[in-house]
Amino acid sequence: MEFKLIGKNIRKSFGRLLVFESVNFELGVGSSLAIAGRNGSGKSTLVKIIAGLLSPSSGEVIYQIDGKKIDKIDWFKYVGFVAPYLQIYDEFTGYENLEILARIRGLKNYKEKN
Repeated sequence: MEFKLIGKNIRKSFGRLLVFESVNFELGVGSSLAIAGRNGSGKSTLVKIIAGLLSPSSGEVIYQIDGKKIDKIDWFKYVGFVAPYLQIYDEFTGYENLEILARIRGLKNYKEKN
């Protein structure tokens, strides 16, 4: 199975504020991408776009397996996003928090996985 993550001419603006434009990349299994910049330069915004949590103003992110494009609704099966400020429920255990997220995502066999 050959997995690819492709970014084509990604551009993001908020109103008249241009955050970034012309971001292009292609990553395969074993590849890595470093995103560097000053505070406010759009690093987190780009990562959110790659994870499917935010839409680009133009351009596109493509997930592919064996050359076949994966529908955006299924991206969560291939990518995870961890931010420095996680919203978890203090009154639940770590396992209970994961169980809630699994149910929200519609994962059926989450109890069978170790």
